[in-house]
Amino acid sequence: MREYKTIPFDIELAKKIVLGEVEGQFVTIDGSKAYLTKFLPAKYYNGLAGFIYQSLNNEYIITQWTKDGRYYDDESCGDDLLIEIPEDKSEEYHFEPFDKVVYKRKDYKDIWAGDIISYIDGNTICLLGSRVWGKIEILPYTPDTAKLIGTSDDWHGNADGTLDEKD
Repeated sequence: MREYKTIPFDIELAKKIVLGEVEGQFVTIDGSKAYLTKFLPAKYYNGLAGFIYQSLNNEYIITQWTKDGRYYDDESCGDDLLIEIPEDKSEEYHFEPFDKVVYKRKDYKDIWAGDIISYIDGNTICLLGSRVWGKIEILPYTPDTAKLIGTSDDWHGNADGTLDEKD
């Protein structure tokens, strides 16, 4: 399951989320799921329209918020908006020549394979035993990533080839 971190509401980020340009979701301060459906013109008092899912009653409540994501203009309340974005647990991994790796092409066969890095030239990683071009997903070879070889499974671990304890 994907983990999210909660950040303060930001109108520009909210627009990108609604347009599908950035992954994220909306919640209220009290933890209810919220959905933005419209950004209203500046002449309106409240700039955002959408609905809140009330799990207690299993119903959706249509509502509006200010452009700052606040339910009330002059005070904070539990229906104020927050943004949840995926928590980036993957620090960029730095490969070196002769590192063992597992990789798969994102636009072709979608099957994981193993190889060794020959050399790195800027953002280009050249492998010893394979002729690979296009966009690839590449991970360090570890006991966990070795299990991917020959499959088309998605990797749900960290960029360094490790899994969190709960995974």
